[in-house]
Amino acid sequence: MTIIPIGQLVGSYLLSRVSDLYGRRPVFLFSLFCLVSLGMLQAIVPTYLGFMIVGFFEGFLAAGLGSTVLILCLELFPPEHRSLAGAILNYFWTVGYILITPVAYYIRNWRTFKLAINAPMVLCISFYWIIPESLNWLIVNGRVREAQAIIDKGARINKVKSPKLSKLKNTPPEPPLAFRQRFFYEWHKLRKIFSIRKPNSRGERPTYNLSDIWRSKTLRRNTLAMCWLWITNNFTYSSLSLTVTFLKGNRYLNFFIYAILEVPACLLAHFCLVKIGRRMPMMVFHVICALSLIISAICDGSGVDSLASTIIKYCAKLSISTTYNIVFVMVPEIYPTNIRSLGTGICLLAGRLVGHMAPFARTWERNNPIGPALLCGFLNLAASGACWILPETLNKPLPDTIEELETQSIRRIFMRNKKKTNDKTVLINSSDGDEINDSMSEGVFFLNPKF
Repeated sequence: MTIIPIGQLVGSYLLSRVSDLYGRRPVFLFSLFCLVSLGMLQAIVPTYLGFMIVGFFEGFLAAGLGSTVLILCLELFPPEHRSLAGAILNYFWTVGYILITPVAYYIRNWRTFKLAINAPMVLCISFYWIIPESLNWLIVNGRVREAQAIIDKGARINKVKSPKLSKLKNTPPEPPLAFRQRFFYEWHKLRKIFSIRKPNSRGERPTYNLSDIWRSKTLRRNTLAMCWLWITNNFTYSSLSLTVTFLKGNRYLNFFIYAILEVPACLLAHFCLVKIGRRMPMMVFHVICALSLIISAICDGSGVDSLASTIIKYCAKLSISTTYNIVFVMVPEIYPTNIRSLGTGICLLAGRLVGHMAPFARTWERNNPIGPALLCGFLNLAASGACWILPETLNKPLPDTIEELETQSIRRIFMRNKKKTNDKTVLINSSDGDEINDSMSEGVFFLNPKF
């Protein structure tokens, strides 16, 4: 149970960097096709060491697949449909979660079970002809012709007029290179993207990396808050799922109830994502989860009927599943396109760092029944406070650069100040958007269209 999260920890960072460099689609397809093969291989591997090695690479590739699927889904849709697209992803996760129970109940041999749950993934090979590259990534990296081809194809299928991207600058294609030259060229690009970015004096498109996240105040604040949310959600969700067999009653039935609770959680998350937003619902459900876990710990410690404690933990599971569905959609929205995969990978990595300790919650609960519940309860209380730091992203356009993200942050501050005091006018220079002047006037708010 621990080797897979360790693989996810490594893959969350490495594959996210490759995704920012070479695109979302190559990482998505590579991870998907390799997972199909490794899933089958793990079912027939004869030794425990081989089982562990395959499990590590399964976790490594699953981390890359999970982050790129989410980013592709969000970047291929406009802001008004982005929440719906993220909610649909959650529904498919729920269907898979529910189907695990009958398969595990009727197939008790673990090798046959592994083959049964991996066999349907063979159908995913068709994604090679279905899933396009991210339009945001193509445009930001100057590959406008490829983005225009994808838009034209979508317009033909939907029988609408295709918008043109002729005003955007297209980066000329790279010259053909021999194999040895190509190898060293790609190796140089990988070294460049994993190293600290230096000022570019030749007008080339800048390559962003980990240091840029900590250099930007807005990104640093958002990343720390989002990492804490992922740590809390991952540890709480995994701990509740892994300790379900300790609940009163049949373990298959309890697991099935936990899976069924994903349905109302998805419905609640869908409603919140489309109608309310991200930040406030996460705060509320984290508080509900915290109170439920603390009350269940008190019930277990005072000898109250275990059935009451089980029902309260069902409420905690519903709440944490709802927040997990929301935070899964929100994490890529707070990062600009040219560093989105890296930022998402860092948050997933933070969750994996603590997530690989979740299997030990079973041992801890066996020796101390109230320990894991109390810990998760206090983690969720702290997470509700971290939600307040994050910006609301409902129906907001995805930023393409760090500079654009900082500009949006400045705009939110000015809009907040405008609501508090109506006697100020904020004028932003229409040429570059850098000069900001305050003057006493009639409370009119002027903004540069670049915002």
